[in-house]
Amino acid sequence: MRFMLAEDLGIEQPMGPTIDVVHVGRHQDDVGTTDPPVTETHQRDPHAVRAVGTVDQTLSAVESRRPDVLVVEHDLPGGTGLDVLGAVTERWPELPIVYYTAQPDAEVAARASQVGITEYVYEAALDEQTLLDRARAVVSGNTNADTVPDAIATREDALERLYSTVAPNESVAETIDDLLSLAMDVFETGGAVLSRIENGEYTIEHVQGFDGAVEAGETLPLSATFCERTIAGKAALQFGQLADAPYDLSERPVAEEFGIECYVGTPVVVDGEPYGTLCLFDREPRSGFDEWEVTFIELLATWVSRELERERREQERDTVDSELREVFERVDDGFFGIDDEWQFTYLNARAESLLQREAEELIGRNVWEEFPEAITRAFYERYHRAMETQEPVDFEEYFPPLGIWFQVRAYPGDTGLSVYFEDVTERKEREQELERYERVFENVSDMIAVLDENDEFALVTPSLAEKLGYDRDELIGTHVSAVTGDTTIEESYELGRELVDEPHGSTRRWETEIIDADGGVLPVELEFSVLETEAGGYQTLCAVRDISELADTREELADQRDRFQYLFEYIPDPVVEVEFTDGEPIVRSTNSAFTDVFGHEQSAIEGRSLNELILLPGQQTAATELDEEAIEGNVQRAELRRLTVDGPREFLFRGLPYDTGEEGVWGFGIYTDISEQKRHEQQLQVLNRILRHNLRNDLNVVIGLAEHLAADSDDPESVEQANELVSQARSLVDLGDKARQTERVLDPETEVYAEQARSLFDGLVREYGEGYDGLSITTEFGHEEPFEIDRRVRIAVDNLVENAIEHNDGPVSVTLRTAVDEEGRLRISVEDDGTGIPKTERSVLSGEQEITPLSHGSGLGLWLVVWVAQTVGGEVEFGERPDGGSIVTLTVPHRQTALLDSGESAGESRSDV
Repeated sequence: MRFMLAEDLGIEQPMGPTIDVVHVGRHQDDVGTTDPPVTETHQRDPHAVRAVGTVDQTLSAVESRRPDVLVVEHDLPGGTGLDVLGAVTERWPELPIVYYTAQPDAEVAARASQVGITEYVYEAALDEQTLLDRARAVVSGNTNADTVPDAIATREDALERLYSTVAPNESVAETIDDLLSLAMDVFETGGAVLSRIENGEYTIEHVQGFDGAVEAGETLPLSATFCERTIAGKAALQFGQLADAPYDLSERPVAEEFGIECYVGTPVVVDGEPYGTLCLFDREPRSGFDEWEVTFIELLATWVSRELERERREQERDTVDSELREVFERVDDGFFGIDDEWQFTYLNARAESLLQREAEELIGRNVWEEFPEAITRAFYERYHRAMETQEPVDFEEYFPPLGIWFQVRAYPGDTGLSVYFEDVTERKEREQELERYERVFENVSDMIAVLDENDEFALVTPSLAEKLGYDRDELIGTHVSAVTGDTTIEESYELGRELVDEPHGSTRRWETEIIDADGGVLPVELEFSVLETEAGGYQTLCAVRDISELADTREELADQRDRFQYLFEYIPDPVVEVEFTDGEPIVRSTNSAFTDVFGHEQSAIEGRSLNELILLPGQQTAATELDEEAIEGNVQRAELRRLTVDGPREFLFRGLPYDTGEEGVWGFGIYTDISEQKRHEQQLQVLNRILRHNLRNDLNVVIGLAEHLAADSDDPESVEQANELVSQARSLVDLGDKARQTERVLDPETEVYAEQARSLFDGLVREYGEGYDGLSITTEFGHEEPFEIDRRVRIAVDNLVENAIEHNDGPVSVTLRTAVDEEGRLRISVEDDGTGIPKTERSVLSGEQEITPLSHGSGLGLWLVVWVAQTVGGEVEFGERPDGGSIVTLTVPHRQTALLDSGESAGESRSDV
């Protein structure tokens, strides 16, 4: 507040004439006077300001000083300045008074004017002035006897009209329109507008005057109006004629369209945020608006702001009230409100139903008069206690006239009581039933338990406690988690929530596991129901049945089913399941491979005869014979030709029938496509025939002719060429012999014999030692006798020695070594000091590199080694010696072990591969 300090108010003030002031307000910091207490009687000091703060102090100061002017602040310690005005004006009605508020307040201004003040002023209206300046102006104005009284009377009348206009019995819209009309009368202008300004748009919300040229709801660009400058300046803007405006506004569209010459407007703020403007217009110029007029329109704007804020609050209140009513109508409980005189103020639909009375009958009526029987029950005492202590109450009580047990929760407030209540009669009856049940519980032989609201054992039968390995006393009060897992608890919660909403006596069953005292897992079936307790909670009645044997059986069946289902679905061969009905194989299920190969979706062929779907013409008789074999329970194995999506194909068929008992014989049919294998076998047979007969015979002819040419020719070069021809032809004959040897090795019908490893290798050494010059072959046996191996291993070792000889031009050393590995297999290493086996060929033989026209190996010898190893169930490794040469290691099983693995007895010497 800009009020001059006491020492600044003396007679020597340069700002104006010396005056005597009594200042009524707060004086902690802003009025540092050293005057004696105002309650003292003393001579008038023309140079002092009397600072007072109460009504009594003010009356004493005015009585003793008879000041020129009284300055009164609205906010006083322990009251307001209006109290001071009433006391002062009653004794000194002619005393000039300046009334001050920090913020503009239309209601306060109106009430102060009714009491009788000279001028109302607030902080923002002071501009660059101080309260002392306003006090001097008032004192100076009082000397102008001709004009001031009329002006004061007119303005007091305006303030009184303002106060009467804003009576609370009108709507906000009506009040704003009345305020605009009042402003037009006071300022004698042709129009008044309340605008709403948002996003650069100027919307006329209320309008008075202008003879209908402007209507509410019209929208203009803010830039087209004078109010743009008002909003930008955040303060009142006024001019009596357009030429006197502080800004060039002559080209604004409102000036041109409506011919506006004079304007006064001020911002309107709602809830601390800019809302719009309150402004007055006229087409006729006038003298400028004086300070009081500007203050008055600011008061109007303040009052409009309050009206708009009141409207917002009412809308918010109506919204909240509507939402609350909707909530109350939706809640399951009954609800009613009563005021501090015990009269009903509201009842929801549920309350009407429970009390069996209509809301309109009860609203405004006394609760004790309408329900006198409640006076003698707990309702009366508890409701009064809640109102007296302002503490909520919660209780249950029976009301005989309605025959209902009520659960009641009452919440007090300053103006009444909010009561929620529900019918708990059914629960009370259940609790009584539970009490009867508990009396017979001790004699039940079944495994039963009762859990309380905290999921702790409340009751346990002896049989259940014994099954769990506990004493009954140990379990009582123990949380159920001691014998169950988290999953079981979660499932029980979910089922319990379902049961709460179902009729009394409803039950749920499910299978789970519980844990005994030793940590053992017990599969059980639980059957439980929910019982409501007297306190409004719930207990769980649970019957326990041991299903250990059933669980084991189910688990075994489930494992078998899962394994079979996985095999059935993911086996690469087509599989079909059929039911034999009247001798026909009726399709019941198929796997995806069956659909891919035969082109029939399961859903499309289920229930149809399999023979109708995949047989070729002329195959019915043979198929019927297979079906008859299956019906008799015999497993079938046959090579069949059947119709597929790609035409006829060859299959290896295996039929596996099974008897289901009452449902008869069912079976599985497995189809392995061997079309390519059959075609390959046919091609091999043709090629073999050519190699074994045609090629060998032709080569023998070539050899004979070449030998004849060599014998008859005298030309050394021709003889050399003929001999080379004989050598190459004999190599081809040997290749054919190796091919036949390979065929015998790989033929599953070939008879196979076991032989002692040492005697097998000794014979090989003698054969090569006698037949080849320059060959040094030795053996190092690292195994104990006897050790029998498949006799075909000799073929592999033979080819390795032969390979070492053929691929070395000079003398060669070969060493045969044996050893037994950790798995009991014989490791046979063949080492030579020759040129070794090329790396590319080793890569092809080991499978690291694919066979191509350029990468295929140099002959059948090493391939035969690989195939022999695979045929006898062994392995082969190709390596190099550090000092040159090759190392080839065969790892083969003991022959007796191999026989046992393949299903033969130790005494058998033949194996069907």
